[in-house]
Amino acid sequence: MRILGLSFLLAAGAGIADAISIKTGKVIVKIDPTVHSSGRFAFPVLSNGRAAAAEIIEIPAANWVSAVVPVSSLADVETLQKTSGVIAVYENKVYKAPKKPTALKSNDDSVPDANVAHKITGVLEARKTFGVTGKGVKVGIVDSGVDWKHPALGGGTTFPTAKVAYGHDFAGDDYTGYNTPVEDNDPMDCGGHGTHVAGIVGANSTANYFFTGVAPDVTFGAYRVFGCSGSSDDSVIIKAIQRAFDDGMDIISMSLGSDSGFPSGLEVDLINQLSATGKVIFSIAQGNAQSDGVWQSSSPAIAEKAIAVAATSNFATTRIRGITVGGVKFNVTVYDNSPVDAAFSGEIILNTLAAPASGAASNSDGCTGTPNAVGVATNPAGKVLIVRRGTCTFVEKGQNAQAAGAVAVIIYNHGLSALPALGDLSADPSSGITIPVYSMEAASGSALADLLLKTSGSAKIAYDATDSSSALNPVNVATFTSWGPGPDLSFKPDVAAPGTNILSTLPLAQGGFGLESGTSMATPYNTGIIALYLQYAKIIAAGQTPGTTTTTTTSTVTVADTSSQAGGYSTIATSDASSSPAGGYSTIATGSASSTILGDVSSTTSAFSTPGGGYSTIAGDQSPTTTLSTTPLKCRPRPTSSVAPSPTPAYGRRMSRRDDTALLKELFSSDPIFVRSRLQNAGKQLTYSSFSFFDSALLQGGGLIQVPQLLGTRVFASPGKIPLGSWQTKQVHTFTIKNYDSVTQKVSISAINALSVQVTDSNNPGFYDDASEVLFSIGGSEPKATVEVELASGASTLVSVSLTPSSDTLGLAVANEIVLASGWISVTAAGYSNTIVFGGLVGDRRNAPITDQEPAWSVNGAETSDQVTTTIAALKSLGAVIRLIIPAGEIAVSLLDATTRKVIGTIPTLSGTEFPRNGNDATDSSYQWTLDWSSLEYLDSTTNTTKKLTAGSYIVSAKFTFVKAINEDTTPVSPKALEFPTLVLS
Repeated sequence: MRILGLSFLLAAGAGIADAISIKTGKVIVKIDPTVHSSGRFAFPVLSNGRAAAAEIIEIPAANWVSAVVPVSSLADVETLQKTSGVIAVYENKVYKAPKKPTALKSNDDSVPDANVAHKITGVLEARKTFGVTGKGVKVGIVDSGVDWKHPALGGGTTFPTAKVAYGHDFAGDDYTGYNTPVEDNDPMDCGGHGTHVAGIVGANSTANYFFTGVAPDVTFGAYRVFGCSGSSDDSVIIKAIQRAFDDGMDIISMSLGSDSGFPSGLEVDLINQLSATGKVIFSIAQGNAQSDGVWQSSSPAIAEKAIAVAATSNFATTRIRGITVGGVKFNVTVYDNSPVDAAFSGEIILNTLAAPASGAASNSDGCTGTPNAVGVATNPAGKVLIVRRGTCTFVEKGQNAQAAGAVAVIIYNHGLSALPALGDLSADPSSGITIPVYSMEAASGSALADLLLKTSGSAKIAYDATDSSSALNPVNVATFTSWGPGPDLSFKPDVAAPGTNILSTLPLAQGGFGLESGTSMATPYNTGIIALYLQYAKIIAAGQTPGTTTTTTTSTVTVADTSSQAGGYSTIATSDASSSPAGGYSTIATGSASSTILGDVSSTTSAFSTPGGGYSTIAGDQSPTTTLSTTPLKCRPRPTSSVAPSPTPAYGRRMSRRDDTALLKELFSSDPIFVRSRLQNAGKQLTYSSFSFFDSALLQGGGLIQVPQLLGTRVFASPGKIPLGSWQTKQVHTFTIKNYDSVTQKVSISAINALSVQVTDSNNPGFYDDASEVLFSIGGSEPKATVEVELASGASTLVSVSLTPSSDTLGLAVANEIVLASGWISVTAAGYSNTIVFGGLVGDRRNAPITDQEPAWSVNGAETSDQVTTTIAALKSLGAVIRLIIPAGEIAVSLLDATTRKVIGTIPTLSGTEFPRNGNDATDSSYQWTLDWSSLEYLDSTTNTTKKLTAGSYIVSAKFTFVKAINEDTTPVSPKALEFPTLVLS
């Protein structure tokens, strides 16, 4: 239960003013820049008899002036609000420190393949094809700092370094959010989160775990706002944002925030103003509060001009291929489209690289390039090698095998049973591996090794086409990523990126490498993608043709307790680890696929570090002939699936001589809103669990970003999102399609519907496959579900789209339910489906339930929904208990005489603004609001003076005002007041 000690001040004669908490002893004042620059602004004298001492934060390029002002009373706040030149006074909000990533231990067999995330987003392909690695792009990390000594982050002995070239510590080790920060010039990380975030953007390591960040050649700015533990506050964070902006960061990445954000906070205001300069792009975490229901977009991700990032799972399609060796069948796991048939048609050799003298398999197999066969010829050229996992990385084994002339490598596990697909190691040019690398679980690998030993170490190998199968691990929205929309029904999140079980760097003192899940991880992934985009924009602006590859410098790092590290990384071929938001296990039942995928291994359970807790079980038959179900739980099935056919994209297109440079410069604008729309255009829509219905766009925005499409498409549809707000009837909007290609493009326009979600009961939401009616018209033509148009080079067209909620969804709204409906407009050209996301709330908030339980009292710590009869002397504490399921823009509480029902006055202590909806978990601190009224004070409506309750019978009534939606002319007010149980005092 959260005890909310809200403090409110009264504006003279104006009733209840905004809620301002002074628990940090500071507020932040926004000052009119013209008044400040004229020299006419002066801070007032506060209650301590001295003029307010203030730290000025000035950003001329954004026309921003603010000040951090120490205060000691609400009277000080009121004085500041009345001061000439003050635009607003903001609460100095406190933000919890992000969770520390989990450090990896030696011989850790649960380490994922970092290249899987790069495959499902196309990062590896884009880096190869477009020659981009983030070089020349500056990325600011506002977080717990960065371990700039880490070799995978450039290394160095003094700050700044070539890689982490900018930064500042605004916090100090001992800062908790409630004490005085101690600044210095060294942003060294002792928390771990910031280093993990930085590594996702731009790490480059071959030590222990071979991986690169999304954009390994970016230059970092590290702006530390957290101590070693504890929280941070607005006064620290806005100074970090200011420094990052002044340092010229192209992107500012913020994996921090508070759930249930409102679009009116200080950081939101600053981020919008800085973004409006066109000089910086903000990539901010959507939040990890999906279990708490809708309206949980975090602040400051709720900012209109920020890019709010949702998280996805981190698994891809694997294939099982049958091979026959010496008449015995075995299965190997193959990642995506690695070639298999040709490799399995010759000879397989055991232990041809650094084999132990005993002839038995060893973890050190393949860790040197020195051939040392066991009873066979030492030349492995043209043959398939099988080696045991361990001692060195998978990459090193692959590199050594390739150097010895092998055509493929099979690595089998040691100790633990399952070693699923290693990933396409050859996809990353910095690995230098061009031959396929496959995997095999422990028991089968040992059996194959024993068989080869009995045949002098070699045998014929054949591909068994009749024994092939596929294991589909669909990428889904992570089960922790927060629901949109905003309290004003603004559309969030904007895009999605991998955020589950992400491998990245940690401070060397914490082991050097670790895993974590959350939108905190998806956000830097998105940041890295933006860096690739911005580098490509620079290439185009310079009129250059990018190369097909870019070589980056690799690093080696030594950390404690890694001498026996098995090395490499692995993925769990049949599981989606997004299921549990904080620690614990994610268990996937794979039906008939379990025996095929893992041979004699019966369990596919794997442990993952995730941000929330508990267990999750997902069941799905993944046998070779199984198709995805079209009838999800609690869905009304339609005759056909809502999944639109996926066009085959023309990935891999680099800038060619026929491209119009002037058009491309426009297509690769760095304007923040333009870039966000481009990212949304390049989204891949994700399905709900293992079903074929698309998950709500209010969980994934435009979808999982596909980088080859982002850089390769030459058709752009804008804006990237159409927020429908309060969506009761047909709405008509327009969007523009422009052809930036040098040739005419044929464009097809249609709609993709997502599942509608009934959210009045967020603990038990209903999902409905009720397609909205989406019709398109060009130039006044008859509206149709699908239209086509040809656009000449440089031409554009304005498209009118009418969007009407389905009759079934409207029927739920009539029944006072609240339904979120969403989808995408697909603009397909040259194999790319460029999407615009849309969505809104179907249902009138004024008629829907505001709470899911009746208001109650907390009397001396005991909660009751019955009449309270007590003496004033016996009443030690009194709290008003409210459980909101819709965010309230304002709650105004009145005091009535229980006998006459006449209004006596108002209760400022129980009233206020910006109340987020409550969580679903009764054990969570945000389960309900308990507003302290132990003072029993009220504002008399006749005398406008503060009085205290005397003996009598009273009724307390709460009136709710919602946040005005983006498309509403007036602020909606609930027609019904909620009453607390009668209060009888003697």
